[in-house]
Amino acid sequence: MKASFRGKQPVHPGEGVGDLRLGMTPAEARALLGAGEKIGKGDSFCRGQVMVEYRKGRVAFIEVSEGGRVQPQLFGTDVFKVRAQPLLARLKRRDATLREAEPGTSYIFPKLRLALWREADPESIREDVQHLDLNDPDDRASKRILEADIRRFQFFQTVAIFEPGYFAEPKRRPKKAATESPFSPMLQGVIKLSRKRNEDVVTSLERIASHPRDWKGCVVREAREYLDRLRKKR
Repeated sequence: MKASFRGKQPVHPGEGVGDLRLGMTPAEARALLGAGEKIGKGDSFCRGQVMVEYRKGRVAFIEVSEGGRVQPQLFGTDVFKVRAQPLLARLKRRDATLREAEPGTSYIFPKLRLALWREADPESIREDVQHLDLNDPDDRASKRILEADIRRFQFFQTVAIFEPGYFAEPKRRPKKAATESPFSPMLQGVIKLSRKRNEDVVTSLERIASHPRDWKGCVVREAREYLDRLRKKR
């Protein structure tokens, strides 16, 4: 990662993050961010903290994750240091078309062309805590872990901006052909690289899902969601 893209970087909804802008060519993005890792139809930069997806040869999606050297600033505040609910309320005043893509975890603002994500909903975790038997030593240990998760997930973990039409309004989709891949182009690219290790698809997904710091954001989420569906079918 180049020094020019470290520290505080302003998030411009629907436009870019710092000097990284929607509409850039892959060459322009790489010139700004330095060498990245090719993943499907996009690139992973800054040790996985910044994900860029290309469409028609241009940057169409930019996602920044917490935990790295880039500190995205949205309307003057650090995205990852403002609690989720106040941040959502503040953004809703700017864009009342807020859509909850995944209950409690994923939010899309179509007019701002901005998306926010966290791994879990603290309210759901609180419900899990209420069902623990605190006379059980294992449950007491679980309670400490879950309470730490509640504190952690008070904040969002990724912020993204996207081009118009990237997140289409929900609509009925035709059933996929039997030969069509169930994975997004970006995840397909990661799996293709994994197959060079002679891994099967499930092993590849498990490895991806277990290393969130290597593949932040949508790729990890998709791998985890697919594995969850497989487990429920068993």
